[in-house]
Amino acid sequence: MGSGNLVAARAGELVEAWLGRMREQFPPPSRGFLGREGDPFENPVGAAMREAATAVIGYLAGRRDLDSLASPLDRLCRIRAVQEPRAERSLSFLLDLKELLASELGTAGAPPGILRELEVRVDRVLLRAFSYWAEARERIYRVRVQAERRRTASLLRMVERTRSRETEGGPAA
Repeated sequence: MGSGNLVAARAGELVEAWLGRMREQFPPPSRGFLGREGDPFENPVGAAMREAATAVIGYLAGRRDLDSLASPLDRLCRIRAVQEPRAERSLSFLLDLKELLASELGTAGAPPGILRELEVRVDRVLLRAFSYWAEARERIYRVRVQAERRRTASLLRMVERTRSRETEGGPAA
């Protein structure tokens, strides 16, 4: 049995186990909320996690190609970039997937070659995810810099108005 068939046979349970590991990265009060299915507008983080997990497991099962992960993976990486500024914590959910595959499929008797093949595929996903995460962090920094520039410009205008009033002989306040 190839790696894709092995993953496909256990796709549902792998998605659920991986989602459980992802939720463990959040504070205890949030975990239950994130696990509830529902409207993506009520639970966008939980919905993004489920969509990305399903897509990645589909890729590992051979049902999807790497490029088809762009939308769900990018969405989750954007969320994680806002929640956690450090890449090693933001993207650790993919490293957890490697551990999950080794424990779940290794105990099921998967040969080391198949496990190594799956690790390589997860590494490809991780590299793609890092690109999405880095783009999101860059956008966050740009927004912060623009906000700081607007704030500085506003303060400079206030100072200039105060100075012009003082030179005109009016009250400084």
